[in-house]
Amino acid sequence: MCMRKQERICPLLPARGRMNRKKTEKVIEIRPAHWYNKRKERKRGMYMIVNVIDIGSNTVKMSLFAVEEGRFVLAGKKSTLCRLIAYCTSEGLSEEGIAVLLKTIKEYQTESEKAGAEKTFVFATASLRRAANCESVIARVKSETGLTVDLISEQREALLSCRAVLDGTVRDPSASGATLDMGGGSTEIVLFEQGRPHFHVSMPFGCLSLFQRFVKGELATSEECEAIERAVEEHLLACGVPGQSAPMLYMAGGSARAAALAYRHAKGIACSDDNGFSFSPNALGEVLSFYQDKDPSVLKRLVEDRYNLLFPAAAAFRAIVRHLGSETVVVSAMGMREGYVYERIEKGEIR
Repeated sequence: MCMRKQERICPLLPARGRMNRKKTEKVIEIRPAHWYNKRKERKRGMYMIVNVIDIGSNTVKMSLFAVEEGRFVLAGKKSTLCRLIAYCTSEGLSEEGIAVLLKTIKEYQTESEKAGAEKTFVFATASLRRAANCESVIARVKSETGLTVDLISEQREALLSCRAVLDGTVRDPSASGATLDMGGGSTEIVLFEQGRPHFHVSMPFGCLSLFQRFVKGELATSEECEAIERAVEEHLLACGVPGQSAPMLYMAGGSARAAALAYRHAKGIACSDDNGFSFSPNALGEVLSFYQDKDPSVLKRLVEDRYNLLFPAAAAFRAIVRHLGSETVVVSAMGMREGYVYERIEKGEIR
């Protein structure tokens, strides 16, 4: 199978780079300026650089975090389009898929070492959770990289993402609403009241699995989007998700950020930060109607590797928003990886 791979490197936030003349290679010096007085720099070495690798059904992501005294900031990130779900059969993840995964993890190991990462954590969600040969894949990763893959349960996945959104976006202990995190192969919804989760569910669909199931061409048609909405509504009812229960909905994940970016582009809205960007539920329908008549190249330039997944995701979001009765949708830049770091800090594995 020919794998279409897209890699994106985001600059470290904040960072200063210097050039190594011998190797003509950029050496990254991570400097979390949020933590010290602007006039008096804190000496390097008083924080830990942690590498978190997230094995998803669509992408495998690496996030570098600078951690100090229970607080952390994102220092750098990279995403590789692997689409492991395309390599899955009834027997599990194919040998070709395992090779793609191992290659990506090894590349991330090399890059994190250059950035000075002291610890590397690897976790997997639906990408491996549903693979028949899950245990053997995890064993291969361990034998070839020395890294142990933490297989995240559905419940833990939902709550970790919610924790990150509550702490990093909501920031109000009295708030009530819902969090939504859609990946490539699963979707998590958590309802919370007074800042405390009281209902959570992980549903077996994501933007990539919806695309594979319903879309025949390059982009989903109006009819295919309607079919996706009906299927998602059926899942919500089957899983017992309470209706009309979340006037405020916080959406995390790459699909949510891509939908927000597409909406801002369609409306000419300038915004440099996804975290906290809000819009009305009608915006999701506007995204579909605006871009379905456009050439696919418009979306390719805008959301790159997610361009053909945008319509399935937006259609699914519409069904969920309608079911929950959400009046305001807020995009969160937080997610599973941030939630995972919170968990590691609480367990004392990161200082």
